[in-house]
This record gives sequence, structure tokens and C-alpha cells, in this order.
Amino acid sequence: MTKQVAQCPACKARYSVTPGQLRIANGKVRCGQCLTVFDALQRPATPPLTPRTPPSSPATSPVQPEPKRQETTAKAIPPQPADPLTLLSQLRADPPELHRRPPPSRRYEGWAFSGSVLALLLLAGQYLWFERAQLSSDPWLTDVYQWSCRYLDCTLPSQSGLKGLQTTHVLVRQLDSPDDALELLTGLHNTHSLPVSLPQLRIHFSDSSGRILAARDLLPVEYLPGSDSTQIEPGARLNIRLMIQRPATGHLGYEIDWIANPEPEH
Repeated sequence: MTKQVAQCPACKARYSVTPGQLRIANGKVRCGQCLTVFDALQRPATPPLTPRTPPSSPATSPVQPEPKRQETTAKAIPPQPADPLTLLSQLRADPPELHRRPPPSRRYEGWAFSGSVLALLLLAGQYLWFERAQLSSDPWLTDVYQWSCRYLDCTLPSQSGLKGLQTTHVLVRQLDSPDDALELLTGLHNTHSLPVSLPQLRIHFSDSSGRILAARDLLPVEYLPGSDSTQIEPGARLNIRLMIQRPATGHLGYEIDWIANPEPEH
């Protein structure tokens, strides 16, 4: 079996090792004298040889025999796991090369800032528009809505504007007429600070036991004949007078209600 001489770099002790022992320990050898662990696969550099000069005198002196260098038998290192630090150094990958991005230009930063401000303004505008039924009653925003409604159609749908519409009075009376007609007198007041689409008027009659005898829904063009208005302005009052055919004889109870007018489909 081929053997190899390994020399300790610390104490210069020499050992005979086999290639199989070096493969098992990944080339690592522990010195038996100073316990230094070194890599036996790395051969130490051999110092250059210095030529000998002949003696200057003819006199000869007895040649002293060179003492033999003590050669220590290498102790075979049993198979041991590699040093964790060595494994980590072998497994450590080179860090990836990072390419630094050039800093954004001032022009790009200006556009980004302008876009952010514009997006915030659009969101604020949408909130103010869709919540105008509630926000328009805020004293801080009333003037803003009144100024905006000069250029925009801020009319509230009857569905969201019903809370601001109040009935001022209701009266149903019998008329002295051969057709036994009834006269309905009522009124509507817009307490909103914005215009509101006119709702439908619902009226129903009941008997003395509360059983409903008749009911009818009237559109704005029916309870405001001769008027082409489709909305009631802020703070405005409407007086309504209708002639209704009596649904039954005897004592009648009556009740009116305002319901949302169906919005036109776009």
C-alpha cells in the first residue's frame, strides 16, 4: 500500500499516512505530539538547497555522522466527522451580486406625488357625493354643497331624501256633489339643504274596524296636475289638493304616506 509522509507545521514531526486515511478524514491529520490538526494534502514548501563550499584549509577533520532524524510513526486517526466550521466554509455560497437601482428622478417623484393627491381628491369627492343626503345638513358643508349645486345636479333621490320631507297637514272632507266625491288637502315641506325628487303619494281608506277598503299610489304628475316640476327645492313647501271618488259608504278612516319614486333606468 502506498504511503505518504505528512509533516506537522507546528512541531515539524513527520508521519506516514495512507491515501485511504486521508480520504476518510478529508485530508485532516492530528499531530500525536502537539495535537495540532493540519491538512496533510497541502505539502509544505521545500526550502532551496544551499551549495556547500569546499573547506579553505587542506586539513581534514573527521566527519561526524549526522544524527538520524527521529521519525515518529503516525497514529492513524479514526474516522471522525469533519469539523462543522470546515463544512460551513465549504457550503457557504458566494453572495449574489446586487445591482443597485438608480435613484428615481425628481420628475418621477413629482408625478407620483401628484397622482397620490389626485387619487385622494377623487375618493373625497365620491364620499361627499354619495353621502350628500347626510353631509349637506352639516353647517360646515352646507355652503359647499349650495355652491357646487349651481353647476352640478345635486338633486337627492326620493329614497334618500324621504327623511327630510315632512307632511305639513292632512284633511279629507266630504263635498256636496252628486258623485259623492272626497276632497284631500295636504302639504309637503323639504327640510333638506338640497333639492329632493318628488316621491309618490300613497292614500288608503279603511272602515271602522281598521280593514283597508281601498288604496292608491299617485305619481307627482297626478297629485300636481298642470305642473312639470319633478323636485322640491330646499326649504320649499307644496300645497296639494285632490278630488277622490269615495270608495265606500259609511264612516271611513284615511291615511297618507310618501314612498320613494322609482328611479329611471339609465
